[in-house]
Amino acid sequence: MQECPWCHTDLSLRKLILLSDRLSFCEECGKPIRNSRVRDMAAGTLAVILGLGLAVLLSNKVAMLIVLALYPFSKVLLTRPLKVEVEEYLCQRCKRSDVGYRRPRDPICADCLDEQERSAKKG
Repeated sequence: MQECPWCHTDLSLRKLILLSDRLSFCEECGKPIRNSRVRDMAAGTLAVILGLGLAVLLSNKVAMLIVLALYPFSKVLLTRPLKVEVEEYLCQRCKRSDVGYRRPRDPICADCLDEQERSAKKG
């Protein structure tokens, strides 16, 4: 089985199947992990190629269901959890990190912008 790159505990079979290139968290240590985009695409491609190969060999419509059965196996075989370094962005005005932003990479959080707009309307 594959293990978490942070705490080195084995990941569950369910976690390996569901691990994608999007941010996910280890069940044990809670640190962020993800799967490589290339490995994620390779798992799907491998399942389709093997499934189509078997469908041609068997000349059977039921063989197409094999693609659906092969995908989880190829996903587990090719998954390799990667460490993810999450940067915390601080609002330049209030210096908090637990706030939302209107657009990515905005220097000022939505709360401070709302406050600024309210004060501009009053004044």
